Amino acid sequence: ARIQIPARQGKRLCFKKPTLDRVKTILTHPAYAGVYVYGRTQSQPGGPVQPTGQTKRGRVPENRWIKIPNHHPAYLTPEQQEEIKSVFSKTHFERRDRAGRGPALTQGLLRCAVCGERLAVCYHRNKSYSYGCWKALKHAERPCTWFVSYDFDQYVLRELFKVLKAPPLEMLKSALEASKRREQTRLSWIESERERLRREERRARERADMTRDSLRRVHLDALAKLEKALEEKEQFEQKIASEPSAPTSDESEQQLEELCRLASEVPTLWHHPAFTNQERKEILRCVIDHIVVAATKDRIDATIFWKTGEPTPFSIWRGLGRYNLIREFYQQKLTVPEIKEHLAAGKTSNGQVLNITEGSIYVILHKLGLTPNRLSATYLELGQRAAELHAKGRSLEWIAQYFNEQGFPSASGKAWTRNMVFGLHRAIGGKTELLEDIHRSAIAEALARGLDCRQMADEFNQRNIARMSRRPWTERNMRKRCFDLDQLERKRAQKRSTGTEPSEPVVPPRTV
Repeated sequence: ARIQIPARQGKRLCFKKPTLDRVKTILTHPAYAGVYVYGRTQSQPGGPVQPTGQTKRGRVPENRWIKIPNHHPAYLTPEQQEEIKSVFSKTHFERRDRAGRGPALTQGLLRCAVCGERLAVCYHRNKSYSYGCWKALKHAERPCTWFVSYDFDQYVLRELFKVLKAPPLEMLKSALEASKRREQTRLSWIESERERLRREERRARERADMTRDSLRRVHLDALAKLEKALEEKEQFEQKIASEPSAPTSDESEQQLEELCRLASEVPTLWHHPAFTNQERKEILRCVIDHIVVAATKDRIDATIFWKTGEPTPFSIWRGLGRYNLIREFYQQKLTVPEIKEHLAAGKTSNGQVLNITEGSIYVILHKLGLTPNRLSATYLELGQRAAELHAKGRSLEWIAQYFNEQGFPSASGKAWTRNMVFGLHRAIGGKTELLEDIHRSAIAEALARGLDCRQMADEFNQRNIARMSRRPWTERNMRKRCFDLDQLERKRAQKRSTGTEPSEPVVPPRTV
């Protein structure tokens, strides 16, 4: 609707684009409830003087404000405003990117690749969650990056496990140095604050001593300031004492190696019931600085920026984009069960893991207009090998024995048999040549070269052309085989042309 709301720019009133903070100001500012308020800030006596000649002003608690109710027409009643404030106080987060208790693993670590803002997490009633760009959500606009993908968190988790299983020692040394610097900064701040409080106390004591017997009212004021300084010093010491003491950072090389060993055990303990979501996120933040994400309808492109080391870019498919993974495996001649196995094991081009049923794969292949592969690429190679051996005159029994000797697995996992080789050869579209046809063509070729029965028997044995009985060839059974084939051909010719006299058989010459 492009509605603009009033806002302050210095001392001037102007109208600007709505934001969450400006809308919250309208809902919580006393002026919109008809209440005029002054005295919300006050100058700090004795504080530093600014270039304007005035001391710095500080906020005053709300119970000390001076309020004039019903000063002007209101947009909402004070009761409604208090109810809104109570809702805000219940849902207030001091730091939204902190590790929360929800299952969204990368909550608080994601940054939008389009606008650079962080991605907020939104939990839904069906126990799912989504990530969306916070900058667009502030203005109630469509986010430039938004996605729902459980695969994304799982991919980041697998990359984390790769690092934790072999944690780099240099990264731990760098983290240790950073921890030492933070602790040193904290100790320096504590010491400087103590010095400031001691200085305030000493100044108040000196003033009280100087005015003890001369100026009564000034002396009382000095005593009040001394009391305030002592109280502030006591509160500061109590605050420091109540804070948990930071562990010492005196680890040696051996201790860092022990830390590496402990870190390598994190993947095995990650899914333990005693491990909370918040603890998992804290571990993630120890290794990952932030993740830049750009999401489209079909794909998510992201880059993991570690605390130390080179960034890790990756891409995962989402929605209909997952069909590309199935198309890749189909082009590799994989069957549906093999596609399912490869997807579940993460053997994809981008390392993405996808758990999907065989029925769903059949449906996706149908949508893509693809016919599922009946035989895998390995099985097709065996079929081609069997066809080549059979074309050289090898029998199906010989091929089955050869496959078993070479250790080629069958589809059922059992030993190869003649019928299994026959089915394999037929499955690839090959036509298994009958033993009769093999013998007939080999005999015709030998007769054309002028060989006798003994010579043909020797050649058949050398070429491993099998007999019906699987025994070696001899001159006698070679002559008998030629006679049987010729008789069989004459009978077939008689059936084709009834009444025709059978021709005389052609028998190879005897050996001299």
